[in-house]
Amino acid sequence: MKRFENGSRVCFVGDSLVAMNHTLPWIIDCYRNNFPDEDIRFFNCGTAGGTAEFAFKVFEDDLLGFRPTHAVVAFGVNDSWRWCLIDPKSASRYNTLKKRFEVYKEFIEKICKKIIENNIELILCTPAPYDEYEETSIAALKGGYALLAEYANFIRYFAKQNNYTLCDYYAKMVEIMQ
Repeated sequence: MKRFENGSRVCFVGDSLVAMNHTLPWIIDCYRNNFPDEDIRFFNCGTAGGTAEFAFKVFEDDLLGFRPTHAVVAFGVNDSWRWCLIDPKSASRYNTLKKRFEVYKEFIEKICKKIIENNIELILCTPAPYDEYEETSIAALKGGYALLAEYANFIRYFAKQNNYTLCDYYAKMVEIMQ
């Protein structure tokens, strides 16, 4: 991925993984340390519990006020409704997960279109993988890994079809997890 140019105003848009993780401070530190004379502004527009649908609905209020030149978009974990995996396997569970995937695809398309219409450069990110194999005090949701893999596959396909810049966060995290 190319580097942000002097004068860039970069909004990171996503769920709690964007809002609360440490990636953005690392990026800011990298730019401050390596390009101290450049004026590049970073804005965290992540929302705990956020989805692509929610981000689309608050687009003007949450993003445009920063007058971004770039938008880094990362959704999928909350959009997946992975908690439905707790329910027994059934047509109802399958239909809910399928419907949520269709809603996700619809609103990813809508938010990307809106970003492009506002002459903002788009960087689309795959969602983070779900680790159902690590031993923790909370029972893992079996099937969560495969569920998020499909969301990542869609983002890869969608980015390629539309010639959008892609940050494959999913692939890098899987590599680290393995």
